[in-house]
Amino acid sequence: MEKTNNKIILIVVLATIFGMLSGLVGAVIARVYVLEKAFNVPLFGEINLSGDMLNSQRLIIRDAKKVIVEQNSKVQETINSAGNSIAAIFEKKKTTNEKPDKSVKNIIESAYNLKNEIGQGLIITSDGWIISSYTPKAYSSDIATKTRESVIDNYVIIDSNKKVYSVENIILDTTSNYSFWKIKANDLPVKAFAETNNIHNGQLVLAVNWDGSSFLSTIVEKNEKDKKLYKTSDNFFNKIKLSAVPDDNFFGSFVFNLNNDLVALINNEGEIRLISDFAPCINCLLSKREIKYPELGINYLDLSEFLFDSKNIAGKGALLYPDEKGIAIKVGSPAEKIGLKNGDIILSINDILIDEKNKLEDIMKKFFVNDEILIKYLRDGKEFEVKIQFD
Repeated sequence: MEKTNNKIILIVVLATIFGMLSGLVGAVIARVYVLEKAFNVPLFGEINLSGDMLNSQRLIIRDAKKVIVEQNSKVQETINSAGNSIAAIFEKKKTTNEKPDKSVKNIIESAYNLKNEIGQGLIITSDGWIISSYTPKAYSSDIATKTRESVIDNYVIIDSNKKVYSVENIILDTTSNYSFWKIKANDLPVKAFAETNNIHNGQLVLAVNWDGSSFLSTIVEKNEKDKKLYKTSDNFFNKIKLSAVPDDNFFGSFVFNLNNDLVALINNEGEIRLISDFAPCINCLLSKREIKYPELGINYLDLSEFLFDSKNIAGKGALLYPDEKGIAIKVGSPAEKIGLKNGDIILSINDILIDEKNKLEDIMKKFFVNDEILIKYLRDGKEFEVKIQFD
């Protein structure tokens, strides 16, 4: 009887083992001959993206789970790194010469609640310049010096290390509606600005706030298209679109790529602007302690957006053309001073041809105040050139 029981147990064990082996073999066969052929979805090890999806270029992601883990790690690294360069603006706590009150109530009232900032800014220079979408009410660059100083004295800046700084100066940029705050500091952490050429559709970006909250999204449109017939040479800011729109909690925040570079700023209306577009005003700020842009002062038609049926007309260049107010050249502008006229076609600037790849307004963003440029233009079928220096 005992031998019979042992035989039965042996048979059950062997049946179980062979059943497991057959299941494994079946899974392998299903993967190789069924799933991969029917859906081209590998189950283990690597993901193969090829064919039309990537213009016939083959991309293999080995160990997809590892890629996801590394991406999550990169996101957290970006959040931590970005937070080091974000500071907050607070109303200054007033002090008196009276004997200090050490009561709990007084201690709380004299402290800064780090969750109650009135604005936030990003440190852009190690010696204390900060850019912010927040501007004090009724503050302007042309108010009396004493009034401006009294307004400035109402605020302090607190950095990520919880250090409190007094404000030395505030300079407004009325073109972008951003302000630049100066504190007395050294060796502050700053972020590199992402270059325009390194910003592209499909790129993962991360909006980060003073409070450490973050918003992960993807760029779906690097330059939002201008639907107007005419354009202006002085459109210094393009808006970008994300696949998911951040809510108003992220208005005034900052957008980074996963290389920890600053990509864009989100203003108080939720518009997302490339940081590279701020380069001309930041350059002028640091060199002259004022805000100026290299304005040319014209309205125009982008001829690359038109299809001409005449062989004598090329769809290139910028045709000076009036806006809805009938203005093609702004009064007192550099364009007027050098004699440009309505109907002229600007062909190139510094030998950069104006076409579908090089838009006039994008070329203009490459220059700073005091730069000299060479403009080639067409008038009545004849080509001319003229030099201009921005003041």
